[in-house]
Amino acid sequence: MDTTTSINKARAYLSAQMQGVQARKEPSDHRVAFVTISRESGAGGLIVAEHLAELLNERGVGADVPWAVFEKNLLEKVVEENELPESYMDQMEEKVLPAIQTAVSEMLAVHPSISRLAAMTSRTVLHVASMGNAVLVGRGANVLTENLLVGLHVRLIAPPDRRLRFLMDHHSLSRADAARMMEEEDEGRRYYVKKHFNRDVDDPTQYDLVLNTDRLSHHATAEVIAQTLDIKFHDSRQ
Repeated sequence: MDTTTSINKARAYLSAQMQGVQARKEPSDHRVAFVTISRESGAGGLIVAEHLAELLNERGVGADVPWAVFEKNLLEKVVEENELPESYMDQMEEKVLPAIQTAVSEMLAVHPSISRLAAMTSRTVLHVASMGNAVLVGRGANVLTENLLVGLHVRLIAPPDRRLRFLMDHHSLSRADAARMMEEEDEGRRYYVKKHFNRDVDDPTQYDLVLNTDRLSHHATAEVIAQTLDIKFHDSRQ
């Protein structure tokens, strides 16, 4: 899915959510479901998220509003909500930023600090999750939403060789470039969660499910998540 398509789907989701909120007659009884996906680089997180949203839409889960995936397009929403230049999106990525760059930018106050940008992103994550029918990929979404009902928190992993092959095939990279990408993405995601939430992204106790995408296809992984979400959602209503 290209960026323009994902952004348009996100906007359609938000529009439908607004209409759904206005139509609900008993909001106090309304429980929304959402899914957060944390992922190792090359484990297929975005592909699984897209399969999952398709499955949930096909099955009419939360039929009044279509499910949508929020990953990089989430930053578009942050920029829009906070009236920021699009150039700031690069500093909201899950990556390790040089200490000198962070210190200088905050000292000169030429734009919002990295911590403030992360706080803006976190508010948007909470906003989207609280509306429901969203699959939120990365950015500590599982930590931010751990006290919300009804969320399912998933971690996707795979052996390094399997993830390396995925990155080589998916991005048409050499083995060396894929290895560099895998290392940078994994390090960046650990850094983001540790810096902003003081959590260890690899801690399995933070998730409802930890799934190995080397043992299951991406579609089968999405199926397991969908079935578990159904169990958790109905269990919460008991």
